[in-house]
Amino acid sequence: MFCHISRLALFLVIFLIAPGLAVAACRVDVTPVVTLDTPFPQVVYDRSKSRAVLSARAQAHSARPDMPKQSTAGLTSYKFATRFTFTGAMGKVDGKWCFRARQVNLSVGYDRITVLIDRKYVSRSCEYSVILDHENRHVEILRESVDLVAEEMRAALQRGLRLRGAAAGATQNQARQALGRVVTEMMRPYIKQMSDYRRTQNAAIDTPASYDQSRRECQNW
Repeated sequence: MFCHISRLALFLVIFLIAPGLAVAACRVDVTPVVTLDTPFPQVVYDRSKSRAVLSARAQAHSARPDMPKQSTAGLTSYKFATRFTFTGAMGKVDGKWCFRARQVNLSVGYDRITVLIDRKYVSRSCEYSVILDHENRHVEILRESVDLVAEEMRAALQRGLRLRGAAAGATQNQARQALGRVVTEMMRPYIKQMSDYRRTQNAAIDTPASYDQSRRECQNW
């Protein structure tokens, strides 16, 4: 069973490095460099919860809360986060502030991944091993969703910021925020692509047929 406990967290932090002189137009003068980090934390395995607790948690965070309740012996939860930071230069253009990005640092990955297994099952028992294998496949899907898309997103931002790596505003803060919105807009389809991959791949292994197969592998459920 798979459970996305936390919604996507998107954080914007912009660092201004040096004010520039007034220029003729607020446009890109140097193509910003885009870097990429894909954090993947050590998975935490938790055997402290009962099946009743896992079932309630799975139902609470189900994409289909109207569906019949299911007994949940294993659950994978995570916190996915996309963050970016800027460095750049600020200057006055026609009475407005113009912020030009010099470098954009992307971080696309996970703050937390937790696999929960019903405390009823003894470590290394048949039932525990079957549940663990299933939940570890969910963990692999989390990694795949980022690995398949993140570099494509970085390259797309690198191309897009050649033309859109500068933004103007009435204040310095507004100029920085305007460029932040540009970056967020560019990232959005790739974030959706990651989410869609996780959803479809997880649904493919969380089926009645897969659960039946798991039950046939052991006797003491």
